[in-house]
Amino acid sequence: MAELKLSYDEHFALIIGINKYQNLSNLEYAVNDAKSIKKVLIDKYNYKEENIKMLIDKEATKDNIMNSFYEIAQSSCNDDSVLIFYAGHGINYQAGLKDKGYLVPYNGTEQNLNTLISLNTIMDESELFRAKHIFYIMDACYSGLALQRASFGSKRFLKDMLRRQGRQILTAGKSDQTVKDAGGKTNNSIFTSYLLEGLNGQAKTEYGVLSASSVMNYVYNKVSNDPKSYQTPGYGSFYGEGDFIFNFEEINEQLEKNSEKDNDILIEIPGIIANEQKDNMDLFINELKELLSDSKNYIKVNDIINEEIRIFLSEFNKEKLNLSSVTDDIVKSMVHNFEKITINLLNAIILLTYYGGEKYINLIKKIIYRVHPTGTFGGSTVAISLLYFPTVILVYAVLITALESDNYNIIKEILDMKENKVDASNYYNDSDSFITNLFSKISYSSSYFKIFFPDQNYLYPMNEYLYKYLQPIIDDILFIGDNYNDLYTNTELLISIFVAIEKHMNNQNNIWGPTGRYIYILNYGNRDISKLPINAIIEKLGLYDKLSDKNDFISKYASFLSKSYF
Repeated sequence: MAELKLSYDEHFALIIGINKYQNLSNLEYAVNDAKSIKKVLIDKYNYKEENIKMLIDKEATKDNIMNSFYEIAQSSCNDDSVLIFYAGHGINYQAGLKDKGYLVPYNGTEQNLNTLISLNTIMDESELFRAKHIFYIMDACYSGLALQRASFGSKRFLKDMLRRQGRQILTAGKSDQTVKDAGGKTNNSIFTSYLLEGLNGQAKTEYGVLSASSVMNYVYNKVSNDPKSYQTPGYGSFYGEGDFIFNFEEINEQLEKNSEKDNDILIEIPGIIANEQKDNMDLFINELKELLSDSKNYIKVNDIINEEIRIFLSEFNKEKLNLSSVTDDIVKSMVHNFEKITINLLNAIILLTYYGGEKYINLIKKIIYRVHPTGTFGGSTVAISLLYFPTVILVYAVLITALESDNYNIIKEILDMKENKVDASNYYNDSDSFITNLFSKISYSSSYFKIFFPDQNYLYPMNEYLYKYLQPIIDDILFIGDNYNDLYTNTELLISIFVAIEKHMNNQNNIWGPTGRYIYILNYGNRDISKLPINAIIEKLGLYDKLSDKNDFISKYASFLSKSYF
């Protein structure tokens, strides 16, 4: 699949409202709900009339609904969005292992399931859509059966969500609830009444973003707390981490102020609904958390980590087989494969650092050392350089987590890791510092990460990529929210200053450290690190103690920062 853009090409919608039923009791406000949703999409969000398929009463037969559904599936493309709204009857069928929810089309009957539309079916069939974002809104009884689980309060970067696929759903009630057809402030159901308020701007975040997530949050709070309401909306995502953005054009100017400086926004979203892959990950994380709560479990934890290392190395060795050439597709494939095979160790190293602390420092270092490539490699310099990306991911994760937990002993241990000057591939390293050599080796491939940001002109694309990639993983475990930005910046600075000190000690006139996003930040503020928050961290770690002239280093490092930006 082509890399998704930081924008939408087209918006599609399927809107269904049924008041008059062939075989069930009639409703009063469903048709007006559907018409009101169509109006706000056209008037406020510039949806094209021809891209909206609306089915009212007799038009909303099962065949017509499913045909329209599949037509939009075929019409929509990678960078499109699709909204599906249903207002009408829903029923709960109790049989087998668990209840099933169904939407009732105009000609449906409760006695024949074949005349109904399964909620699970239309959610599963979202896999047929190429559109990057789909938002289901179900104003029907028992529509909460479409949800398996939802959590609250995670944060994600806006630009990142625009480039990721997402499938989200908002339901009028829980799985065991009927919902009111009336009760709204206008001629709408109580659910759609608050939905319209949200779409008309009441659900905007503090940064002015109106997304599916912010709308779902707004509707949930309003409906569940309304004294006339006896229903509690359900919401969440059932695939991907993208988010449907309604007012993209409105906020686009803000996002494009400076293509070199990242003006991204952290916004709160609901959690991902459980799926098999995430369930397995949650089980792994929860098991490790429980084991880390008791120091007697050290051997069990060690065994789990050793097994994960073996699994990683088995997959990693496959990536080392073909390093002869580099194309954009090869780079993307390598990076995504590394993320996939590293994810368990990444989660483990975050947990070991935060919950295990110094007791597990040797295990933390073992993970990093074993993931670090060794041996003789032949092929493209860029492809060989990319082999060090999993190690970089783990080092960043440990340092960010250690800073969050104020565990400076772990930071010292990581920075003091050593490597032979002549490695297994007979490559001569200028230093025996593991960290210094690691960031020297990864530098050959860092610029290739620009392929992940086709619409941006980032100076340091690998750092931008790491910034976005690590945030949801760390936040889901540690729930650090807005603190992530400062933690990441301080981690970048810490690595840069440490490497600069190492190089300065070998050559008094040579001041250089790995560059990154922090260059943007310091360019617009103070470049004297002794006056920045990072200085207190450097002092606690005793890094300045290695220098014969601390002030001389600080002055030269400020000069390095200026040259790096300009």
